[in-house]
Amino acid sequence: MTESAEDRSKRKFCEYLNSYQWVKQISIFYDETDVAIQNALDDGLRLRKALARAFPDSVFLWRLALKNLKGRGVTPYWTAFTTGDFRTAGLSHYVSKFDGCSVKVRRIGESKISSYTRSVLRENPHNLKAVFGDRKINRFSLQNKSAKPLIEK
Repeated sequence: MTESAEDRSKRKFCEYLNSYQWVKQISIFYDETDVAIQNALDDGLRLRKALARAFPDSVFLWRLALKNLKGRGVTPYWTAFTTGDFRTAGLSHYVSKFDGCSVKVRRIGESKISSYTRSVLRENPHNLKAVFGDRKINRFSLQNKSAKPLIEK
């Protein structure tokens, strides 16, 4: 039996999630749903490239997700796991270039990674086509993967 594209995507993301020693989780949120839908894909691409160039010694695992905001509908946002020990202030310079965005950075431990992995494998992926239409969307991206060694299993 062949693996569906959805299952393959979930499996590959979880493999990457469990292959590095992640230190921080970065989340980029939009203030307005309409702006998020219009700009999230292009802004995400530019932001991922800028951070990968600015921090070549850090690995980034980016994921596009959807958040259900009461009364405002579904809004896309970006989240990244990184091996770099960033602070919000250090990333604000890059995020401030995008209209109506805010950044949240938090330390992430092994238990949170395990919980996130279980959720990704258990839940159906967010319906990005309902928000963005038929555009080709890469749900996740691993950048600077050779910057840090993989965790020994």
